[in-house]
Amino acid sequence: MPLSYRKIFLPVVAVVVVVVIWMTYFVTRRRIIDVEPLIVNRKPINDGLMNIQNNRTYDKLAALKSARYVTQTPRGKTAPSKEAAVTSLPWAPSGAWVARPKLGRWWSGLSSSHIVTDENYLLAYFRRHGIMAWEGEGLRVEKATTPIEKWYLATPPLADTAMLPNEHNSQVRIISPSRTYHMGDTISIRVDLFDKWNRIRPMGGDQLRIWLTAAQSASSVAAEVVDLGNGSYVGRSILQWEGLTSVKVSLTYPREFLRYLIWLRHSVHTLRWISASFGDGANGTGVTVCLPSAPVPGFPTTCDLTKQNGGFPWFCGRPHDARWDCSQWRATGNLAGPVDPPANDLTLFMIRKMNSEPILRTVENELMFIVQPGPSSPSLPPCWTQSKRSTWTSPAPRGWFRNGSWQGQTCAVPSWSDPAALVQKCLRNTRMLMLGDSNMRLWFEAVEGMLGCDVVVDKERYHEPKTCHVPRLNASVIYGPHAMPFNAGTWVGVQTLPLTTALREIPDDGSRIVVIVHYFVHLAFYPLDVFRDVVRAACWALQLFLRQHPSATVLVRGPHVMYRASKHPMHPVDASVAWYISVLREEFRALYDRVWFLNFEDMTIASENLSSHPPQVTVMEMLKVLLGYICV
Repeated sequence: MPLSYRKIFLPVVAVVVVVVIWMTYFVTRRRIIDVEPLIVNRKPINDGLMNIQNNRTYDKLAALKSARYVTQTPRGKTAPSKEAAVTSLPWAPSGAWVARPKLGRWWSGLSSSHIVTDENYLLAYFRRHGIMAWEGEGLRVEKATTPIEKWYLATPPLADTAMLPNEHNSQVRIISPSRTYHMGDTISIRVDLFDKWNRIRPMGGDQLRIWLTAAQSASSVAAEVVDLGNGSYVGRSILQWEGLTSVKVSLTYPREFLRYLIWLRHSVHTLRWISASFGDGANGTGVTVCLPSAPVPGFPTTCDLTKQNGGFPWFCGRPHDARWDCSQWRATGNLAGPVDPPANDLTLFMIRKMNSEPILRTVENELMFIVQPGPSSPSLPPCWTQSKRSTWTSPAPRGWFRNGSWQGQTCAVPSWSDPAALVQKCLRNTRMLMLGDSNMRLWFEAVEGMLGCDVVVDKERYHEPKTCHVPRLNASVIYGPHAMPFNAGTWVGVQTLPLTTALREIPDDGSRIVVIVHYFVHLAFYPLDVFRDVVRAACWALQLFLRQHPSATVLVRGPHVMYRASKHPMHPVDASVAWYISVLREEFRALYDRVWFLNFEDMTIASENLSSHPPQVTVMEMLKVLLGYICV
């Protein structure tokens, strides 16, 4: 190479090499949450999070406290307060029944552009307070308070991705296979999980789902799965139809993922942060963050908003500006958090694999058999004649699909030939309260359409209490979003409806009272003890209510399966289904004979439900089950 070219080429090559090395280092440092502990900035800076005054720009991070905050404080166990703020519910559109929020509508002076929603904001907030500690640092088991969490945290974390259960190598077989099967027979299916190198999994703790299907008749039924604790699982179900039947096994969540999920919830306190706004709108506002436990990292003092939240624990950082105090809580909003969770490369590989197609990961098997006709099934009694206790204690399957229609296993659900007529007949002279999240709102909208409501209040707002009143039937149906934590979106007024408030506002006018309570999706972003404490407080409130209204009908709607919506650990709703059912059964044990349990886990397993909001056909089948218990 000529000397003149060397003088030009070599410096260019050197510059390119330096740039590549620098960019590699920069990218590596940017992936700090993947490969090394998050470092806390120990340089002291002023207290506070951010203050918003009129249209002035906020102080982004200059007000963050530098003290490391890692330990999890015990969560509050405050029972619902009788003095909670009262929200009048418009059961009838006249007189004293005036729809009004507890703390007034949110004013238009504060738009969503006035609050930081960039994930870098929360990431910096986490770093400065040590909220996101790397998994390699470990997590003391004593931080968890529920037996489920303690067990998982005591197991080893992921050390080798090849040790994860492999759907291609795992084995499915029928226990004690028979040459012939008949309708009504019980079948047991064993699943042995093997890893990538064909080694049996050494312990249990994985989540599997097993169900039977028959494509020719659009039939399906879920199985009750038992963990043997040694890498093997047994599913038991009942053969409900005749014809060719196949077995499906979903390898839903490995034990290592569930352990990481529990660790993550405790490390970052919540996977979806909720902020609170304080002020009068005219003189500016102060924005802080909230948790179901105190203290709130970054704030020297905390606002205890449990009373305003109907007795359900809720704490927000106290605004640092003296003009705003805790009594001026006016609105809530979501803060966008980091998309990538704090994890090492092994865990991230596991997460990516779980989120790749196919989302419904089924264990390969060729089990197919023909079911012969059996003895004729006896006619089933109506569901409302069943004991309430049986709805809590009966194992799966509690029903099955035939031609896409849900059939009860031990009781007969109503016929769906004329849904509107059935609903109108069933809800005549009834006051019905539906308290929950958007899935409960879907129920309300379906019932509203079949009732043909004359008056609907607050329907224009997505997450606000709604009322359906039909004077000719003397029927009223109320939907209300449950108490905080509730992710209502971008800056809405405090419109949640605590259970204690809703129960106290039900008019005692001689009409039949039906109460349906549902806690699920919005609590899945917190450690399991948050769900337990909310359920415990709700159980306490329902006990008092049933003492005052012994003839009332109370139902608890359980969680449902949603495969596609919740594989990512920052939105881990589906992974909590089995745990939440366990907590509900434990906390409501004293009310087994007073409260119905609507368990839709097996329905949504059998229907292979993918979305957090089941399709309309599934919603209608759920309502059919509900009506079976309340339509006498």
